[in-house]
Amino acid sequence: MSAAALPAALVGAGGVALAGPWSPLALDRANRRYVQGDLDGAIAGYEAAAEAWHTPAVRAEAAERAAMIHLQRDDATRAASDLRRAAELSPSAAKRGAVRMQLGTLYLDALGDEVRAAETFEQAEVELEDGAGALAAGRAWARVGRHERALDSWQQALQRRSDPAALTEARAGADVAARALGSTLGGPAPRVASGSFDTAARAGDRSRSAPRAAEAPAPPVTPPTRATRPSSSRAARAAKRARR
Repeated sequence: MSAAALPAALVGAGGVALAGPWSPLALDRANRRYVQGDLDGAIAGYEAAAEAWHTPAVRAEAAERAAMIHLQRDDATRAASDLRRAAELSPSAAKRGAVRMQLGTLYLDALGDEVRAAETFEQAEVELEDGAGALAAGRAWARVGRHERALDSWQQALQRRSDPAALTEARAGADVAARALGSTLGGPAPRVASGSFDTAARAGDRSRSAPRAAEAPAPPVTPPTRATRPSSSRAARAAKRARR
């Protein structure tokens, strides 16, 4: 190859490298297409980057961005596919859990698949371990009458949540599921493990029943002394001098 042809070859090779989906600029190009309103081009760029040679975190991010555009276009089925891909690729447990929470909500609200939603929320709970997935799974299982699975989820939420609203919901859901199971099995309702619910309730009771600290008495009001009390006669004389 001649010396004159070598730079052109290098530029060509570089151009191919930077144009492919494996390029570090691949997400930037897809972002630019999205900003320009080319949604088809943006989706194609993100989905190609998700399948190309990148770090798992970049591939997961690309798949999630493609899913968000599919949602913008009301294509819940393709959005779910990309979210599943993002959850599989992400190296972070927190990120996997967050994506699975999105995916479960999509199954529940957009696709009407309560069972798949509940199973996805349970997978999210494995990653997050904060009771959010368990709470959502309890709701989904309750909607399809799977009381045993609902009770397990509600009880897990009771053990892991600490906010009063979530604990109240989980306790109520667990009680309903337990009664339904008892009725179905023809025996007493299963015992509901209260977990954090009773701890929070006791703390609330203590705060309500604790005696209030005695208020400090207001300082006595001391009447002004003769020296500090304004003299009406002096004020009158001063006003008269000012008029002159």
